[in-house]
Amino acid sequence: MKELIEKYLNGKADTSEQAELLAWLRVKGNKNTFNRQKQAWKKNLDSDELPFGSDQSWNRIQDHYLQNGYQNWQITKRINWYFKVAAAIFFMTSLGSLVYFYPKNQTSEVYTNVIADNGQVSKVMLPDSSYVWLNSGSELTYSNLYAIENRDIQLNGEAYFDVKRNTGLPFEVSSGEIVVQVLGTTFNVNAYPESEKIDVTLLSGKVKLNSSQSNSFEYELSPGEHASFNKESRTIKVENVNTERLVSWKEGILNVYDLSLDEVMIRLEKRYNQKFVGEEEVLDFHFTFSINDETLDEILDLMTRIAPIDVEQKGDVIEFILDEERNKKVNK
Repeated sequence: MKELIEKYLNGKADTSEQAELLAWLRVKGNKNTFNRQKQAWKKNLDSDELPFGSDQSWNRIQDHYLQNGYQNWQITKRINWYFKVAAAIFFMTSLGSLVYFYPKNQTSEVYTNVIADNGQVSKVMLPDSSYVWLNSGSELTYSNLYAIENRDIQLNGEAYFDVKRNTGLPFEVSSGEIVVQVLGTTFNVNAYPESEKIDVTLLSGKVKLNSSQSNSFEYELSPGEHASFNKESRTIKVENVNTERLVSWKEGILNVYDLSLDEVMIRLEKRYNQKFVGEEEVLDFHFTFSINDETLDEILDLMTRIAPIDVEQKGDVIEFILDEERNKKVNK
């Protein structure tokens, strides 16, 4: 296996060899062996072979390549996948990172997209030295005028921000209707397009919430407060929360707290890169649990013990269905 790992790291493994390696990695303990050999392989590289900063990008390319192969392979297997945090700092001068440039119009302004794939968490350093952690299945966009004329960010998904203070250029995050404005602070925004809510959690400093559709909409949050905006009713609820519980995802820990199955499915889909559906009767069931390094099998088993539901695999989709017998006992 040592020879195959080295062949993979050098980019010379063919499709069948990659599949063999992925199957081997699924065995408990083998990932540690792979990582040790990867570190030894890196030390043997001539440092002059790669430009400054590109070793981080090379790691990102390798991890992304392996993750893609794993995701394609997992579809044909019974649900038993492990979440992997792929923390990566994106360097604009490095080769091959998940950063894309495209012209928005005929002017010289261009936009940068940074994407965290499903099953991954990515760390991004912005041009003004602010940091952003992107949760699975999230995307942020900013222009080449960032830190020059503005500090405007467009977010789809969830991100944790550690913003460098600049009173001359306020930091602004747009997520659907909600716009978050700050000077320098740490906060979290959860704004997946498919979710019925936009959530903002403030850890330090102060943020102002505005609406892109209403000039009269304005809220200020203090540290420890969590704002939840309902997209349909266009109402907002603000409460004090345990902020660390809500941002632990950037450390690889996902805390589900009193969430409906509808919302839980969104988080599981991002975490495990798996499609879920649920019967109408079970979508309002609420769940509270934490995910660290548990497999999807283990989480599904836990959920079926918490609520009167069952799980069925239908092709590439996992469906949550009502366990009618258990539901009758619960409602007696």
